[in-house]
Amino acid sequence: MQCHKKQHRLYLGHEILDSRELLAVAPVPLRIMQNLAETVTYKTTSVGPPLKLTIIMPGSTLINPSGVPIVFGVHGGGWVKFDRNNILSDLKYVPAEGYALIAPDYSLATSRKPSWPNNLTDLQDALDWTVKNGVKYGLDTSNITLVGQSAGGHLAGMLSIRESEQRDSLNGPLIDRLIDVSGPMNLPRLIGESSFAAGRAKTMLGLSYDQNSSLWRTASPAFQLEANPNIKMPVTLIIQGTVDPVVPINQSTEFQNQLVKLSAVSRLEKIIGAGHDLLKGAIASKTRKLILDFLKNGV
Repeated sequence: MQCHKKQHRLYLGHEILDSRELLAVAPVPLRIMQNLAETVTYKTTSVGPPLKLTIIMPGSTLINPSGVPIVFGVHGGGWVKFDRNNILSDLKYVPAEGYALIAPDYSLATSRKPSWPNNLTDLQDALDWTVKNGVKYGLDTSNITLVGQSAGGHLAGMLSIRESEQRDSLNGPLIDRLIDVSGPMNLPRLIGESSFAAGRAKTMLGLSYDQNSSLWRTASPAFQLEANPNIKMPVTLIIQGTVDPVVPINQSTEFQNQLVKLSAVSRLEKIIGAGHDLLKGAIASKTRKLILDFLKNGV
């Protein structure tokens, strides 16, 4: 199924313009910053260092009047480690396919300092920065694909839900596609399925399930979809290994079933015999093929 193009409203300075209004203020074709790799600060906070993102533009000489489509990568690491460079490395093939690859850092948790919901707010701020600066870089901000791996898959799912809720009044969700790679979508369920992942979730949230069960449910895409049946989710690809010891396949199966109930366009791709990290090692070539096919053809 081919993904349909939706009309979105775009940021330009302090104004919000839709694509038709944009044609009146931006030249066609847009100026594309080719072969660009740039790291910028997208957010400063009163606690912790400034948060940065990196944008890598394709080197193709083809100019699209709509601009360059965006792949927005969210790194994994159990909500407690790694940074944008991990997902930049995992998706390094994306710019060569004609996409702008954007990857932000976000707040990480420690044993003394939970990161929820700051991590999700950080990602939303990074996405807002991307939209506001779309004209500057020649980006097509009506064509955004989120890609998240592991904890990044969880946060990408939550970001898709939050954007759908908040952008609905502006002609639909800002995010066109979601790729979830081994993401935990039902945090309470992890308690009986993966003690390691459940422990990381507790660190991220700052409280155990027994201490605050509502917090665990609020931070779970599965519960958000159940509570909000009118959510318009983006076209979604779920990629999951069948023998994942960290995030069991039940997490992805449940997420896919919920998307089906919402009449969302989605597909669960099971990689037989594969474990958790599907973006590295021998299995990465299969995941890469799935991701590129989805970017070009949808589900």
